[in-house]
Amino acid sequence: MILTGGAVGGVPEVEGSGQLTGTTLNRVVAAAELYHRKRAPVLVSGGQVFTDTGNEGRLSKRKPLALGVPEQDILLDDTSRTTKENAENSVKLLASDGLHRPIVITSAFHMPRAVQHFRKQGAEVIPYPVGYLVSQPSEWRLTKLVPSSGGIDLLSTAVKEYMGLLQAK
Repeated sequence: MILTGGAVGGVPEVEGSGQLTGTTLNRVVAAAELYHRKRAPVLVSGGQVFTDTGNEGRLSKRKPLALGVPEQDILLDDTSRTTKENAENSVKLLASDGLHRPIVITSAFHMPRAVQHFRKQGAEVIPYPVGYLVSQPSEWRLTKLVPSSGGIDLLSTAVKEYMGLLQAK
């Protein structure tokens, strides 16, 4: 199961109009790779978050198709706008297809919050984090304290995820 993470609407793309952000594309590629190894159905979960971004689920569905995943093996939730809605809608969709222990593919920084939302829905998921932002173990250097645009981006992501975790409780 892929939780989408952003798209850009109204821009040219090989399969039509609208592109996935790098974050979402990373998740989609991982799902296609897993599909080819495990032959498990792929659920794409994400909708129209903002008016100018395009429908993330519909845009994301095009990539596994382009990467050789048959359409009959792709389920689509194209209405979710938040991680909470991803969990609610996905659990219902999976249950109706008799699927109960999904592999959740999302960014490593997003995984704790995603798992928390799925557990609140009674789902036991298998986390498959992708798109790590730091190496483990991370080397400590004094230069890491110097402000940079990358550091500000990481701080912004961390604040959003920690606030999301508090809200999900």
